[in-house]
Amino acid sequence: MNKFTKSLSIYLLPVLGLIFYSCIDDPVYPEGNLVNVSLHDFYGEKYSFNLYFDRFLVSPGDAPITILAQSEFLFNTYHSPYDMVITSDNSAFIYKYMGISSKNIKPLYYDYSESFNYSRLDLRIRIPEIVEKSTVYFVNFISDFNYVQEANQFTMRPGDSIMYCYLRVPEHKYPTYISGKIIIFEAENWGSKGKLNYKRFGFKESDSLHRDSTIVFTESDLEYDLPDILTSFSNTPPAGRNGNSLVSISFPGYSKSADLVLIGGTTDNFDFIIPALPLDNNVRFTGTYDGGNYLDRAFKSELFELGDNCVITHKEPISLVSPAYGDSNVTGSTIFKIYDDQPRGVYLYEFNISGAHRPLRIYTDRKELKFSEILTRGFEWRPNSQYIWYARKFPGFANVDDLLSSPYTLTPKYNETQSTEPRYFYTGP
Repeated sequence: MNKFTKSLSIYLLPVLGLIFYSCIDDPVYPEGNLVNVSLHDFYGEKYSFNLYFDRFLVSPGDAPITILAQSEFLFNTYHSPYDMVITSDNSAFIYKYMGISSKNIKPLYYDYSESFNYSRLDLRIRIPEIVEKSTVYFVNFISDFNYVQEANQFTMRPGDSIMYCYLRVPEHKYPTYISGKIIIFEAENWGSKGKLNYKRFGFKESDSLHRDSTIVFTESDLEYDLPDILTSFSNTPPAGRNGNSLVSISFPGYSKSADLVLIGGTTDNFDFIIPALPLDNNVRFTGTYDGGNYLDRAFKSELFELGDNCVITHKEPISLVSPAYGDSNVTGSTIFKIYDDQPRGVYLYEFNISGAHRPLRIYTDRKELKFSEILTRGFEWRPNSQYIWYARKFPGFANVDDLLSSPYTLTPKYNETQSTEPRYFYTGP
């Protein structure tokens, strides 16, 4: 027994010493470094959890793991600054936020169950029956209520008189009634640039709209023909990158969800006729270029006064430095480095393993990371495997705390990104 006690003390004393030592370095408060977290989707809305689908696993670094089923929670990180890793049963990605100091954060997280976060609200719109020939109508909803607006352009054929304003409304905020403005107008000869004519503008406002609402526009409601302005657009992407453009009308005082998209997928340089709506509005011009993959295009978005020529010139993008393209012996000590000669910004690194379905996304303000720092819960080391990686930059944010101070996709700072091209590499045995 004495022998057992002696051997036990050999194991216990170092452990007790570590506990005592860690107590010396702990924060003043005995509960540790508590952080208020509010988890948001990419539209900026708090998650509304469906317990049949959602279960989020959150940890400071890789452990300890907390299982959550609510969008707001108090989180013990134990240290500051700290990292945060988020996964879920249905996740499309693994998320890692690095180097956080703030005690009040609002991280974004994309999950397949995000679709359960919203309910459809389709507003029916009746106009006088189309008689002569097919034409195009635009429909737009403007409100300070948080929503996602879907298709707003409809081809109306002879005999048609009904179209819809398709909205997705956050499930946990789904109201009995919503308030907002509905605008519609006709774009005659849509697709024929030289003959495009905007007319029959209509405007209705209501504070009692619901899923069974029908908004009726009579002939007298649609008498106003819109003046228009021929506008030049120019998007200059970085050398060697393919560009694309999007033109929309933005309404000051409202979120981007109220924007009315006129035309997208255009070439880099073109002329287009813009309607002069009898409302306070600007032209939002968004120029993009190829990024790390076909879904993640870099973009720059600016507001212009009606009548101004709209010009966007992208900065030289950030680039990958190391490891070299096709490096075949990456280890835990390999340095992943990007080149960026600008001092400010937050980077989003994305890593994919060939044949795996859960990419890793890392938010950090660091330009260099060891592979051992990249590997994390849910994205562990795999020997002799092919990976692909690239990086994006959010230049409007000073650091990760700034990015997490609010859902970043809703802020004016989220008006530009830069992107590297992708690279492959291989891990060693």
